[in-house]
Amino acid sequence: MLENKGEDATDNAVSDASVRVEEVRPSSVVLRITLRNAAEFSALDILRDDGDSELKLLQSVELSPKIAASIEGDGIVFVDRDPVANSQYVVAAVRADQTSELSEVLPISLQKTPEPPNAPTATVMPGAVELTWKSSETVGAVVFRRDLVSGQKRPERIGVVSTSAGGVFVDPNVMPGGAYAYRIALARDYGDFLQFGPPSDELYVTVPDVSVKP
Repeated sequence: MLENKGEDATDNAVSDASVRVEEVRPSSVVLRITLRNAAEFSALDILRDDGDSELKLLQSVELSPKIAASIEGDGIVFVDRDPVANSQYVVAAVRADQTSELSEVLPISLQKTPEPPNAPTATVMPGAVELTWKSSETVGAVVFRRDLVSGQKRPERIGVVSTSAGGVFVDPNVMPGGAYAYRIALARDYGDFLQFGPPSDELYVTVPDVSVKP
């Protein structure tokens, strides 16, 4: 079990610091960290226990006034880009005198990342694009899209599909004459967060311009 290794004195077993999983991507874990009374602390250490004898320091964040304001509100996001399947996260709020408070332990135990769906298809309907793919009762999906007409480089997430949708997603936010590239990543819903796998290859769709007469 993860515990304070004794390098810093810990005043409270449960502190003002907290950490939770926001989502799990194909090769990273996204954490959201909050801290009450941030002005009392000078830094925040983000730690991971992989079952070894030592905690691994992932990052130390200096609590500048701007960061302190953010972390007391919606919190800050940290991305672990080298996650371990079964591990535990904890954050330590550190005071200027090097005493610290540990958050509650956040254990992570994940299944294998879902594989991309095979050969998703698209159907253009009046004012919408319908995407379909092979689905199962245990996985949903995350849908990404690029607008090719505007030259959008990075895909944006446009929808999360539940397991009950049966591998169907309708995008109603398309324009006549538009061209789009879609990618679909299968996802598991853990209740508090999603775990999604690598996305499919891009699926290119052109929406007819209804104003142009043949």
